[in-house]
Formats: sequence, structure tokens, C-alpha cells
Amino acid sequence: MKIILNKKIGVLIFFCLTLGILLGCEPNLEFSYKDIVKVNGNYYERTEEISKSISGNKIGEVKYRTPKTDGKYEYQDFEASKLDEGTELYFAKEESYIYVKYTTSKGEVFIKYVLIPSEDIFLNE
Repeated sequence: MKIILNKKIGVLIFFCLTLGILLGCEPNLEFSYKDIVKVNGNYYERTEEISKSISGNKIGEVKYRTPKTDGKYEYQDFEASKLDEGTELYFAKEESYIYVKYTTSKGEVFIKYVLIPSEDIFLNE
């Protein structure tokens, strides 16, 4: 009886370890996006450059926030990965960047977003 009980415990331990290993090795299928927005067919990525005022005109507002996808998702115009819906977007002097308006406790600031190729929208991990 003691030998049978030891075998059952051994099988149970083996099963738990095997199950733990299999669950721990599950592939991660989530993709991480950079802080980007798509405007007029172009992708723009956030920089650290901040301005208190700009001379550009308003382009529009963020209409959608990117859902989690399998990486095959095509952004729509005025869709952003991390910006809230309604966030205001502004033209810059050059087409290679735009500005995004943020309202903080200290007032409004404009953060520069630079043009990037569409294949660069995912984080390199």
C-alpha cells in the first residue's frame, strides 16, 4: 500500500511539473506599439521635443485608439496607439512631422511626432 501511494504522489508531482512547464512556455502573441498616430496615410511617432506654442493649423482630432491585434491590423487615418480619442493634431511647417496638443496642470503643450515608415510601428523586442 505504501509503494502504491508513493507512486501516485510521484505521478501527481510529475504531472504538476509538466503542466507548469507547458503553461510557462506558452508563446506571447501580443504586440507592442510605439506611441504613434496615423494622419493622411502617414505614420508619426512621438519624440521628446516639446513646444509651448506652434504656428501650425489644426488637422483634426484622434478618432480611434488602436485595439490589440495580431500584428496584421491596418491603422485608419486619425487612429493612435496611445493617444485618447479627441486629442488635437496640428500641422507643422514640414510634412516630416506633426504636433499633438496635450493639456497639463501647467497649461497646454505641443509634442512633436516625426514621420516613420509603416514597417517601424512595432517595438523591437
